[in-house]
Amino acid sequence: MRSKMLYPLYVWKNTDSAYGASFPDLPGVNTAADNLQDLNNAAQEAVELMLEGEANIPVPSAIGQWTSARPHAA
Repeated sequence: MRSKMLYPLYVWKNTDSAYGASFPDLPGVNTAADNLQDLNNAAQEAVELMLEGEANIPVPSAIGQWTSARPHAA
């Protein structure tokens, strides 16, 4: 059984747009949804798809590393 890993998630929303999200620890893993509940599910699915079959799974960074950082997404 795989252990549960929690990755920091950067979430944003612009006027007239869906919520967007990216994972600072997983470059290239991005997702979007119209509401936060759907975003949670979409983020989980995006990570699972990215990590499927991967032997070298990155270790999540501490959330404190990102709370004072400038927004991660461009």
